[in-house]
Amino acid sequence: MLVKIKKRLPLIGALFLAIVALFNIFSDNEALKGFISISLFFVVLFLYFLTKNIKVED
Repeated sequence: MLVKIKKRLPLIGALFLAIVALFNIFSDNEALKGFISISLFFVVLFLYFLTKNIKVED
C-alpha cells in the first residue's frame, strides 16, 4: 500500500494544489483559505515522510 502511495505522491500533490487554487479563486473567507492550504500541505508532507524509505521498483 505504501508503494502505491509513493508512486502516486506527485499526482496527490498536484490534485491538492488544484483544490487549493480553485478554493482560493471561489472563496472569500481568508481564514478558511489558510486552513485548507496548510492542512493539505501537511497531508502531503506526512505522506512523503511516511513513504520516504520505501523503494519503488518499476
